[in-house]
Amino acid sequence: MLQVLVLLMLQAAILNNATFTSLGLLPHLYTIGIILLPFTVNGWLLLVIAFAAGLLLDIFTDNYGVNTSALITLAALRPTVLKLLAPYDGYETGTQPDVSHYGFRWFIPYSIALVFVHQIVFNMLDVFSFQHFGYTVLRMLGSTVYTMLLVILHQMLMSKFIKI
Repeated sequence: MLQVLVLLMLQAAILNNATFTSLGLLPHLYTIGIILLPFTVNGWLLLVIAFAAGLLLDIFTDNYGVNTSALITLAALRPTVLKLLAPYDGYETGTQPDVSHYGFRWFIPYSIALVFVHQIVFNMLDVFSFQHFGYTVLRMLGSTVYTMLLVILHQMLMSKFIKI
């Protein structure tokens, strides 16, 4: 939970000002706070944490529910993505969904799926129009790539042992 708070502060203070290119690509590193929560976190608690984190970020960034909605959607789909990507033997007891426990081959599809869903909801609510749909799709894809680069960097810095 402390990691979620630190990521929220980092997002509000630094990353929300780190737009890249004229497309307005914005990294959303705070999503990793929900992505990396342990497997044992109950569904309702996951949604409460996502709601609280999104609301805090919305308060500090004046987004009026955009972050909250996108983060709740990510949290609601997380159990489904975990079931779809579950190893044959299941998840090991006492582990969390990260590179050090399951390797990049498992972590990359898991995190891309959740980050991309977050980006779809975030950008569609932020723009709230189909008028510039092509631009919005490019922004979603670019922000997903930008966020994933930071997520991978985070995992490389925070993991003691990285499985391939």
